[in-house]
Amino acid sequence: MTSPCYDVAIVGGGPAGCATALSLRSHEPSLSVIIIEASAYEPPRLGETLPPPARRLLDHLGVWEAFQRQGHREVYGTAAVWGSVGLHEHDFIYTPRDTGWHLDRAAFDAMLARAAPGALAFPTAPTSGRASSSMRPAALPSSADGTTLASSVPIA
Repeated sequence: MTSPCYDVAIVGGGPAGCATALSLRSHEPSLSVIIIEASAYEPPRLGETLPPPARRLLDHLGVWEAFQRQGHREVYGTAAVWGSVGLHEHDFIYTPRDTGWHLDRAAFDAMLARAAPGALAFPTAPTSGRASSSMRPAALPSSADGTTLASSVPIA
């Protein structure tokens, strides 16, 4: 039995991994791509807020309409405490289209994964996040059904 071999394997099916898959396939449709994600997008994830300029990226990735159908709550700014005791506020009133969105992260991540081209694997063991950058095929984690995967270019 031969193991499936992909041109590109992306370790991590969150927003960055899915956006990478969408971008790669938009530039080179013939690539075979697999995304390896440790979860099935079911557990709750911490929410986030997307700023107004994210709309251009979602549109570029071809997922804007799917994003709108999800009904994420519009927000007009953020307030956060990161690395200091002071509250940092950012109003979106001065940005184009001045509306951001509070995300349901599990739904958002799953929507991106459905839109991403190629296969999606859920390994039996968590991935380490380390992948070889050499151009020779790399062994990847086994999928839930025990199939071993290989890729010419792993991206972690």
